[in-house]
Amino acid sequence: MPPQKKISSKRILTLLGFFLWVVLFFLPLAASIIVTILPSIGYEPALAQYDVSFRYWQQFLLDPLFHKSILKTIIIGYTSAITALIGAFGIAALFYKYTRHLIKWLAGMLAIPHAAFALGVSFLLAPAGYFVRILESLGLSNISGNHNPFLLFDHLGLSLFTVLVLKEIPFLTYIILGSMKNHEIENWLITTRSLGYTNFAAWRKVIIPVVYKRIRLAFFIVLAYSLSVVDMSIILGPQQPPTLSVLLVQFYSSDITEMRFIAYAGALFLGFLIGVSILSFWVIEKLLSLRYVLSLRYAKVFSFITSAGIMQGRRTHWLDSLFKWNSWLIVFLLAFITTLAIFVNAVWSFAERWRYPALLPSSYTTKYWNRALLPDFEPSNLLSFTQYLNKDTLELIFNAPLFQTLCIGCLSTLAAFIVSIVFLEAVRLFKNNNLFIKGLYSSFFIPLIIPETILLFGITFLAIYMSFNANILTLSWTHFLYTFPYMMLTLYGPYKSYDERYSIIGRTLAKQKLKTFLKIKLPLLIRTIAIALAIAFSVSVTQYLSTELIGGGRIITITTEAVNLSVSLNRRIMGVYAIIQMAIPMTAFLIVFYAFKPLEHSQKP
Repeated sequence: MPPQKKISSKRILTLLGFFLWVVLFFLPLAASIIVTILPSIGYEPALAQYDVSFRYWQQFLLDPLFHKSILKTIIIGYTSAITALIGAFGIAALFYKYTRHLIKWLAGMLAIPHAAFALGVSFLLAPAGYFVRILESLGLSNISGNHNPFLLFDHLGLSLFTVLVLKEIPFLTYIILGSMKNHEIENWLITTRSLGYTNFAAWRKVIIPVVYKRIRLAFFIVLAYSLSVVDMSIILGPQQPPTLSVLLVQFYSSDITEMRFIAYAGALFLGFLIGVSILSFWVIEKLLSLRYVLSLRYAKVFSFITSAGIMQGRRTHWLDSLFKWNSWLIVFLLAFITTLAIFVNAVWSFAERWRYPALLPSSYTTKYWNRALLPDFEPSNLLSFTQYLNKDTLELIFNAPLFQTLCIGCLSTLAAFIVSIVFLEAVRLFKNNNLFIKGLYSSFFIPLIIPETILLFGITFLAIYMSFNANILTLSWTHFLYTFPYMMLTLYGPYKSYDERYSIIGRTLAKQKLKTFLKIKLPLLIRTIAIALAIAFSVSVTQYLSTELIGGGRIITITTEAVNLSVSLNRRIMGVYAIIQMAIPMTAFLIVFYAFKPLEHSQKP
């Protein structure tokens, strides 16, 4: 008999990666987009509507309400994304020497969910919020109150802009630091300092143009998120009208079929707006990179952001000092507002009586924690809890928001980690030269680029049509669509820079490939993996719109409760849910990090 050919690991990983891509991404995403397109043109067989027309598009484009909403969305989205990018480069320029410690701090910031952070900031910016209490205590009551334009739900969207900037800066900073190789910055700075440039001038003229090309995808993801964010806009965004994404969700939640069809058309328009925005930034980048254009008449205009200033012989610029001090200001605001937001959330969660304008409550209680953790069952003590621990009680525990959040987060994060490792190993075998692998890698970020409304409107329709809605597995898969891209974005750079010689040495010592991977490669990458798991889990915890639509109100998580309660006046319950939402990913990060820390030290080469 002829010897049987052994199937190579390269072929197995290729087939497995392609299968996962088709099953988990291509078919569901294509179906959901098609399902969103058809109702926007009036074709809906489920409602016996077969007349194709563009009247819903016409109603959407001619409605003045949508005109104002689109303008607010563009202004807030563009300004917040650009400001976050500048702030991230500023922090990286200030603390690049302390990358190891900075990454720990950034991981903690990334573990704070968007909605929890927004709730904390809403407590600060409310008309009777903590900032106004501080002004009252300082005797500055004449500038506090409702006349302050920088308050909750302001029509300019300044509060939403601030929270978007402060929340996206840690993410972009982490991506910037992860995209730079060891000693790369020092080599650039040594060269530029020898030519008479300061560190910030070097960053502005040399490092930023090079590094931006590496983090372009991350910036586009931040831009798309800023244009389509829903939960943070509900908590502290402008109203009358709100941002476009919130307005579309309101139309989609209506019982009137015509308004739902308009929402489908608006979701597609939002996707078109994001696509045009990304293309515009890409074109601007290419235009600014043309040296021969910048070296002509308009070189002086663009010299502060390109290398054209080098040709003019200038070594310093007033923008260098501005860049430096603005970076310190952003660091201060980020640390101050984040710390104060967490503090106010914690105080409100235990406050029983807090009179205005006192800075601290006069009495405290834990009853709101009991109500939030297990709403329908509040035993007076541990003995009564054990007495009533039966089937009905366990059902209440399993349906509690905290348990549902943990279950969905663990399932989606574990699936994202397994698929990420499979794909990254396939990338390693192909040495990043295969167009097929590169195409798969790019397609994984589609859920982050297109608006949530396009994807989730279609998935919700398919889930209801196939009777898969309000199912924890379906919801976990929906969360997977958002956790997996962040997992890949976090792991790709460090995984790519891993020195394969360690694995080669391990295999020469008679170790199998699987043992080499588990005992050598994973321990060396455990810090990055821990951060990626924390980020992915945090992304799952913070999912609002997907849980609200796919869950159909029957699967309740901490985030859906927190966002839905943001329109109420019970700040104590809101504070409890915000603290729980912060504590879950932070606890997960600490557990993952410290559980593998001994393994990291024992395997360190």
